[in-house]
Amino acid sequence: MEDDDTQKIQIIKTQINEEKFYAGKGEERIYYNHLRQKISSSIKKDADIILINLIPKKPIRERWVVELLLDLQGEFTKTVILPLTEITFSNKELEEIQSFLKINNILQSAI
Repeated sequence: MEDDDTQKIQIIKTQINEEKFYAGKGEERIYYNHLRQKISSSIKKDADIILINLIPKKPIRERWVVELLLDLQGEFTKTVILPLTEITFSNKELEEIQSFLKINNILQSAI
């Protein structure tokens, strides 16, 4: 017998290529939409909590890319994972991002 209070957690891990965001000629929009579709099609309908871990090939060096990826995650979940980055965010900056994107939590990626 299954407990009614049990929540199902789904963790989606996907490799990303930061360089695709710098390609220009609309390629960055195509790549963003590809990631969105990939995440959307991976979500299980019975998941109560979804965590999305976007794993870059190397640490992300541009703040706007990090914010874009957090926003992408925020389309699907209220708890986002900060991708591996060369940027150091202060607690105040993370709180501002959290408030702006209307998300509940920002977790640090262990990968």
